Amino acid sequence: MRLTRFALAVGLVLLGCDGDGDDDAGAGDTGADADDDGMGMEEGTAAAPMLDEDMILSAAMAYATDLQQVSAEPRESQHVIAAAVQFYVSPDDAETYLAIDPEGDSTASFEEGALFVKENLDADGNPDGFFAMYKAFEGYDPEANDWYWLRVDASGNVGDSGKVGFCRDCHAGTAATDYAFGVPLDNRP
Repeated sequence: MRLTRFALAVGLVLLGCDGDGDDDAGAGDTGADADDDGMGMEEGTAAAPMLDEDMILSAAMAYATDLQQVSAEPRESQHVIAAAVQFYVSPDDAETYLAIDPEGDSTASFEEGALFVKENLDADGNPDGFFAMYKAFEGYDPEANDWYWLRVDASGNVGDSGKVGFCRDCHAGTAATDYAFGVPLDNRP
């Protein structure tokens, strides 16, 4: 849906802020440089792009209604915090995402504004928080192909966000598919 991508893109604002310079801490890293003057800009330069983290969180929290489910059924989770998971993708990116063969030799590339949500389910199959990836602006995190990561618990509280080390490390092996694992071929709608 183009409106979703448009809404995500509109959320990208060109304002500065005090950056903490910590690339691996993950919590709230929006892309501003720590070497700025405290106002988000070096003297004589334009403001660095920043992410609208509230917009990303809001879009991710609406995954059940605004994103396309790309897994037919819940599958066992590799994370100890969930019994099972379901996958959702921004509608404009579903075709590319579903072209990824996790068992094969696939390549993929996603544009700024792509949003993926992995819904966590408890042992009874009830929603229990989620993980999300949002494709940020070019240069946000070149080491992880500019993905912004987000973990939200069942109460809607953000646990980790930004350049989250454990997310980056886990997905690093999927660089050919733009850090996306895809959905097993036998678990597609």
